Amino acid sequence: MISPVTKEIEGFQVRFMPLPATKAFTLAKRVGSMLLPILKSVDLSDLKAEVDLDKLLGGIAGALSSLPDDVAVSILVDSLKGCTVVAPGHPAVEIRSSDDVDAVFQGELETLYLIVLESWKFNKLAPFRLAARFGFQTTKTDTSSEAADTGNRPGPALAM
Repeated sequence: MISPVTKEIEGFQVRFMPLPATKAFTLAKRVGSMLLPILKSVDLSDLKAEVDLDKLLGGIAGALSSLPDDVAVSILVDSLKGCTVVAPGHPAVEIRSSDDVDAVFQGELETLYLIVLESWKFNKLAPFRLAARFGFQTTKTDTSSEAADTGNRPGPALAM
């Protein structure tokens, strides 16, 4: 069972809550199908190849932009539902709806992407769980400021 965790990401304090099993399953399916084309574009023939976080975030932004607005917003909200977010200089907000996402992340779109990505990793959604299962290492264990460098671990590096 996954326990709640609090992390600092780009000055935001985020308490990640595990998603209910059926919500995680549905979201894993949606995220996996969205990210599969991005991951297929990665050349894994050179096991030292890395995909940097900026490229991955750009790919996620591109994939989300190709979806109908209501579907993209639903993925963002579902990814953060139940999380409590404290933006610098603002009170804590528990994410329950798109209004909460708007209130917390206005003018902070890149941070929103980073926190959504961290939520997917926290909840072990596909393809993050599959990447770990097949030995892919990330260049950082997470996107938070406390991320530990894992560059010296064996295996190919993949920023996820």
